[in-house]
Amino acid sequence: MRDFEKALCEWAQEYDEYEECPDAISIVFDGYSESDEEEGLEEALRKRCYAVFVHKQSATERFVFPEHDTIHRWILHRPDVEACFYVWLRADGQVEFITQLDNAADEAWAREVIMALWRKERGEDEEDSSVV
Repeated sequence: MRDFEKALCEWAQEYDEYEECPDAISIVFDGYSESDEEEGLEEALRKRCYAVFVHKQSATERFVFPEHDTIHRWILHRPDVEACFYVWLRADGQVEFITQLDNAADEAWAREVIMALWRKERGEDEEDSSVV
């Protein structure tokens, strides 16, 4: 798992447990796993998905993530200024899967912003951190 994915996982797990996340990002519960005959409904309901939104300005000092507009309770994603990763958690809170972005250019800036924010949260200097 790459470092920026570790940050996404940590944030999703924290949100799953405490419903809190850094002010500079937005996390939204996106639903449960679909059930199949093998797995059963009870097991499917134990797998949760979180949409983790990262803004291009998320690593900026004192940035607070702006509220999303909604239509019929659907969040309107702003792909020109934010990236969205979906993090799937198993019943035990461990990460099962993280979606990748379709656009490599978007992933590049998102990875940099995520790592800068994660380092800032941990009180690390850029020189102290590992490669993304």
